[in-house]
Amino acid sequence: MPPYPHEIEEWWLTNGSAILEWLTHPRALGGISSRTCGFAQAVQKKLRNFDNDIKLQEQVRAGVLEICASRTDRRPLNARRLLLDSVNLIFRNSDDEGINIERAMEGLACLDAMETQRGRLVAATQEALKACEPTDAHAFLVQELHTSAARRYRQFQMGFRATIMINDLLQDRRVRKPASLLMARLNALFPTAAFSEGPDAMDTNPYSVGLRDSIRFSVYEHLMSDDPFSAKASEAIHVKLFMWCDIPNYTKAREALLRYKRDRCRQSQASLDQAIHPVPRGIIDPTNTGSMGTITLG
Repeated sequence: MPPYPHEIEEWWLTNGSAILEWLTHPRALGGISSRTCGFAQAVQKKLRNFDNDIKLQEQVRAGVLEICASRTDRRPLNARRLLLDSVNLIFRNSDDEGINIERAMEGLACLDAMETQRGRLVAATQEALKACEPTDAHAFLVQELHTSAARRYRQFQMGFRATIMINDLLQDRRVRKPASLLMARLNALFPTAAFSEGPDAMDTNPYSVGLRDSIRFSVYEHLMSDDPFSAKASEAIHVKLFMWCDIPNYTKAREALLRYKRDRCRQSQASLDQAIHPVPRGIIDPTNTGSMGTITLG
């Protein structure tokens, strides 16, 4: 099971705190301010050196995987209950209090766990389908539902992660976390360290490397600017994350979660049908499409 965002954050808040304080120190850029020519280049160079520090990445990876190994809750995953709790208690409708920011990282962990479970279900179902006729309607249904659910997952994960990040960044000066803690949050939501390993490992990160790097640069540049609390700076970071990086806003992310919930239920049913009614090769009449009907995915 890949590490959850809150587990990555835990490592940075403890073992990695000194490194982040150094990275976000006012003098970290060598005296170059956001009003100075070359500020963006200095930010990019500093962050690139930090992100590409192989020794540090290995240290992060080993520490986080050790945290994962110490998980105490080994109960079977109740996907239905986790989905309902995520929708109703954490990632709530915008008209009904919106995101529960206190439980948001917990919510991401639940959704990550469900996606990992879903991926394994798809793999098992596709393996079972190898014993069936290629024309079996189940194969088409399973693949279409998998493609749709994977797309929805990326959409809501990106939207929720960006929403959590922007909520922390736009807090009032009097209550906002120090820059080092915000970098810990950034490293948890959009990490550079690779944690997946082995042939069966699953990577639940919902972004490409290029998009991740753009997000990290935008946030670090914001933190290192002379006045990150100004209205202009707040508007700029919001535009960079949700418009320039083309990340769904919270409302669209929640809509994607609801559609993911629907697709996941249909996928589970399709996998169950395959388990109960497997059709060996040579049995299906290729001219008979059965009673599956037309499959339309929203």
